[in-house]
Amino acid sequence: MEEIDGMVLAILAAFSEAWDSHADSVNITHNSKHWWNGTCAKALAWYWSSWLQEDWAAFQHAMCTAKQGFFDHQIQEIFVKKA
Repeated sequence: MEEIDGMVLAILAAFSEAWDSHADSVNITHNSKHWWNGTCAKALAWYWSSWLQEDWAAFQHAMCTAKQGFFDHQIQEIFVKKA
């Protein structure tokens, strides 16, 4: 049983080391797309898996909807602050 625990810990350490050395950290900068949401990510992933023109159009629609919702919210916040 101790041998199994030792192997599990060794595998865990190997995965952890690989993850730490290859994982990218996310940095939000002034160039980041603050309107990007999960719907955009799903639509883009769907397009990448299919490469169909219809899925590209769905991705474009998801982006436009996300931008519209984000900026409508931003405008509303500015309006409320000014009032």
